[in-house]
Amino acid sequence: MYSTGHRQNLLKPDYKRFGYGIVVDPMRGRAYAVQNFAGAEQ
Repeated sequence: MYSTGHRQNLLKPDYKRFGYGIVVDPMRGRAYAVQNFAGAEQ
């Protein structure tokens, strides 16, 4: 939310759906996360 571009994208009313995924690498102790935002189906 502290990045102007990211904040504008996150707050767009056009998005009707979102998905996310999180995975942890136990060998390195790192977590990776992704988000995907989508508009209404055509």
